[in-house]
Amino acid sequence: MPTVCYSFFYQGKYCLACLFPDDFKDTIPETALALVMTCVCGVFLFLICLMVLSLKIHNCLDEYMIDGTQHLVKFEGSEYSTIYDSILDLIEDIKTDPYHGNKWQENRQRWARKGWSVS
Repeated sequence: MPTVCYSFFYQGKYCLACLFPDDFKDTIPETALALVMTCVCGVFLFLICLMVLSLKIHNCLDEYMIDGTQHLVKFEGSEYSTIYDSILDLIEDIKTDPYHGNKWQENRQRWARKGWSVS
């Protein structure tokens, strides 16, 4: 997960962290992580991704589902809003857990610090 976050948010001249430094300075925003998880993980793979970091590319898998060849699928809010909303709900559940909520916050802060150092 961290490598994907660094690529999404901290690499390139016009990366989100550079465009919105106050939002990404101390921690990676939860909504930004939810967007990455929507791209990278299906709703049911979200917790597995956090635990074992075995990622599946959801949008890309959708492009190859028909017959094993790539058929472009637009990454549009109307298609992925249910997944995004479900991930936000799962994040809220994680935050209420005494152990996992603390780990969630610590990881977001650690990923932000590392993101700035690899950019």
